[in-house]
Amino acid sequence: MIRTGDVRILAKAFMQDLTKTLIAENRERVQSKFDLDESQKRVVESQAKFMRVVAPAGSGKTQTLTAKAVNVLANNPNARILCLTFTNSAASEIQDRIAKKISSSSNLPIKVSTLNAFGYDLLKSINPSLQIAAPNGRGLGRAMNLIKTIMVQSNIWGERVNPKLCSPILELTNMMKSLGFNHLHEVEELQSQYDLVRALGMSQLIEKLVEDIGVNGDFNNVFINLWMPFWKNLSDKLWESNLITLEDQKYWAMTQLASNAQAQGWLKIKQFSHVFVDEFQDINLLDLFLISQIVHLSNASLVIVGDDDQCIYEWRGCTSVFVQKPEMSFGQILDGNNFETITLEKNYRCPRNIVTHSEKLINHNTSRIAKRMIPIREGNANIRVVSVPAAYITLNIVDELIANIVEKHPKHTVAIVGRKKCQLIPIQILLTKREIKFAIDTDLNVFAGGAFKDFRHFLSLPNIYAISRSARENVTDMMALLKRVQKTPLSKSENQEIEEWLIQHQPESLQSTVDMFGDYLGQFRRGRVNPRDVSIRLKSFLEKSSVVACVKVASDVFIGFQKDFVRSKDDIFYSDPPFSHLADLAVNYEKDFQLFLQDIDRAIERSTTTDSREAKIELMTALRTKGREFDTVIVLDVNDGIFPNKMAKDAGRIEEERRLFYVTVTRTKNNLLLFDSGRIQGQRLNISPFVDEMDLPNSCRLSHPQVDRISRELLDQLRI
Repeated sequence: MIRTGDVRILAKAFMQDLTKTLIAENRERVQSKFDLDESQKRVVESQAKFMRVVAPAGSGKTQTLTAKAVNVLANNPNARILCLTFTNSAASEIQDRIAKKISSSSNLPIKVSTLNAFGYDLLKSINPSLQIAAPNGRGLGRAMNLIKTIMVQSNIWGERVNPKLCSPILELTNMMKSLGFNHLHEVEELQSQYDLVRALGMSQLIEKLVEDIGVNGDFNNVFINLWMPFWKNLSDKLWESNLITLEDQKYWAMTQLASNAQAQGWLKIKQFSHVFVDEFQDINLLDLFLISQIVHLSNASLVIVGDDDQCIYEWRGCTSVFVQKPEMSFGQILDGNNFETITLEKNYRCPRNIVTHSEKLINHNTSRIAKRMIPIREGNANIRVVSVPAAYITLNIVDELIANIVEKHPKHTVAIVGRKKCQLIPIQILLTKREIKFAIDTDLNVFAGGAFKDFRHFLSLPNIYAISRSARENVTDMMALLKRVQKTPLSKSENQEIEEWLIQHQPESLQSTVDMFGDYLGQFRRGRVNPRDVSIRLKSFLEKSSVVACVKVASDVFIGFQKDFVRSKDDIFYSDPPFSHLADLAVNYEKDFQLFLQDIDRAIERSTTTDSREAKIELMTALRTKGREFDTVIVLDVNDGIFPNKMAKDAGRIEEERRLFYVTVTRTKNNLLLFDSGRIQGQRLNISPFVDEMDLPNSCRLSHPQVDRISRELLDQLRI
């Protein structure tokens, strides 16, 4: 006779056997849905509570993460996954892939979200009245008015505050939060956080922004004694006014999860058992703290996926340290556990020689996770290092090459990459002249702003400089020139006084107007600037006979066009004024101002009217290449001082620049063309040391005194 207790034991044993069988069957079904290699299978099958997946470029990271999620859901009916990404497109891709692999895709027990969207959902559950203070958000104007009010109340800036400082103040406010500062902490704790930020090599992000908020004095005094109390007060007032920035979506989610029972309850209801974090190398301290809160409060397992060699967003507070040292990063929530590390070893995307030579490049970084990539794809890319005497020749070759590609291979995708935004401007003008359709992000489009349009007008003035015109026309142009001669515009009273004085003298030409102003005895710049000196400077621009000579002196003549962080928030022109690169293009125009202006006008018109959807040619900075791939990648000006940037002085900054170059060159599927421009902005520059570090064979190097021969040879060698 079988007793009740025996039945329970037998039933339990049966259920355990059945569970093992079902798990094995589920594993087989998962494996059949994904063609996984050995390292990917290890990731999918691992039962580790904390796991780090090192996923170099082209290693099948998204497929592995998808297979891991499907496997977890197939083997655990109670599992709930939170997958955190850093872009909406990445979130959509992962969500779609998982849905396609699971037949019952409705109400999937997985939430794929950016950290910002996750934080915003949490905050809106607490306070539905929140408004976003962002460029496209309705709350930005309210936030700026609130900042001005608190500036006046603080007396740090005096009774009359400069409203233009509101933007850098808001930026510094956000950067503090990105770097893990908590406004609820006392000043002593905030000082300790600054020590951590400095130890991570990111203190320059704060120091640069502190310079831009308009408070003079010793940095420590300004930052600790003046700024920190102001920042703590401002953070509270913004929250009390139901205003949050994009960074606040994460910041206030973190602070609410730490102390707000309603926020903690919202998370508890989600019942997340697993947290996956994609592109973990892109997180900053705020991201790290929020992820830690989510994992800890959910008692969830954690999978982080990333590649320290692709950490290129240091400007937003990211550091490769977090992915390199996960035990240090998550020490407080590990509870004695360690991270299991699995490296995805095979590269499925890049041609063999791209894998080989990019690996040689990145191996020069000493601060990295050691890894070796195995190229799977058969065949090599067409790699060419094109050395020419000057930048204008690079522009002409690229222009000719793109025209031929578009004509003969209309479906071929091409990325034209510059280290800086201003490098792309001549290419925009050349492609527009040929009526070639191309795509460029709107925030890289310098033609749309007022500064470039003013500069374009100034370039038209040498042609009419000595021509007789009405006094009103001459004075109007003169006042426009005076507006840009100094860093800040004329005061209203000075502007009115000078304009009336010039009109009284009825100048017959712009030339006579400039001469006349040299004799002006009224107040100009409160007596700090001599009108005769200004007259001489303007003549040095207006009397130039060639386009290139005119463009070259523009930056020195018009100080109001020079780099300006505050103004760059409203007009991208000021982030990196393009005079030098326009001068390289202007070589082709000699004295033909009219043709140069016509081509610029076409580019300005295109910037506001052309639909660039489905364009096969894309213009982008090196930072924008991450996560993308193209048939051909063309990299402009691979010269020392550009790659690496001339501002990269110490070893850590050089390694950042090397990672950026590594990401750029691994975006190609078939062709990689690196242009060594020899002379840029009139200055002789050596080829980038990063090119030498790739250890390319001599057969990759191309140089010829006849430009048309280079274009033809590149086109003949192009792999389609």
